[in-house]
Amino acid sequence: ILISSHMLSEIELIADDIGILNHGHLLFEGSLDELRQHALQSGFASDNLEDMFLSMIDEDNKIRKQSARL
Repeated sequence: ILISSHMLSEIELIADDIGILNHGHLLFEGSLDELRQHALQSGFASDNLEDMFLSMIDEDNKIRKQSARL
């Protein structure tokens, strides 16, 4: 079952695997534990899913802006 939601606190409770999309690009796919590990390795906040999501989206948006300037 695929669920698309911005209610991340609920998704954190019910999902086995999580995918994070930004502007149609898949930034992450895997379990919540794998996402926490990825967040720690990348220097992102890893306290909860919403913090991880926002950190990953912010970083991706910065990269996109830099690429657009080139």
